[in-house]
Amino acid sequence: MKSNFTNNSLLILCIVCALSACALSQADDKVSTPKVQFDSEQSMQQRTIPIDWESAIADASDNANRNNDAQLQTNAALQSPVPLLLPPVSITLSDAFPVFQNFSPAKIITDKRGYSAVVQGDSFAILIDASNQTFVTEQHNGVSVQANFDGDYQQLATGGQITIGRYGALYAIQLLCSQAALKNCITERMVREVIESLSVVQSRP
Repeated sequence: MKSNFTNNSLLILCIVCALSACALSQADDKVSTPKVQFDSEQSMQQRTIPIDWESAIADASDNANRNNDAQLQTNAALQSPVPLLLPPVSITLSDAFPVFQNFSPAKIITDKRGYSAVVQGDSFAILIDASNQTFVTEQHNGVSVQANFDGDYQQLATGGQITIGRYGALYAIQLLCSQAALKNCITERMVREVIESLSVVQSRP
């Protein structure tokens, strides 16, 4: 049996509530110490800054040219206020069982701040919550910008989470065990390997 997640509609509603209200609020605590140097306490506040659409569009085009068959498909043509990051159709993870994981098409909901997505693997689910409310890490000529960063690992009851900054947006990446009994099926290395696999699959400013 591939997963306990049998009701995609209910799951999507759950992740919108769980990720939007929980994951990014947890990011306030965990992203205060990412692998970047913040200039001040004020710079750690979440705010909307210009999205780097030029880089996102270039990366999306490059990814499509190189890995057209490996791109994970979405449930619809979507217009997101932030670049749409998704994993490939399959991935090999160091600590996963099975090591080789296949992913289902992504189920995505967008809103004015970003998007929430769920991708089901063979033994775990990937939940992504993206927001245009990010953390300012630098000032360039008086303009607030965000350098790419990966936050600290946070262990959850049935998985793990890392919050990252890309293209001027904030992405909370969660891996959750598909079966409640498997409480220790996610490791930090797995989450970071999934993050490394993410690519822009759609970008529409």
